[in-house]
Amino acid sequence: MIELVGNEGLLNEIAVTVQEISRLSPEEVQALLSQS
Repeated sequence: MIELVGNEGLLNEIAVTVQEISRLSPEEVQALLSQS
């Protein structure tokens, strides 16, 4: 696996975000998306 310098933290953040989103219901995801 190739490690991109400076992207490790970003990838970790994305992984955590995906984990959090996967716990939400579709309605909650839709509400979050409509906020931004």
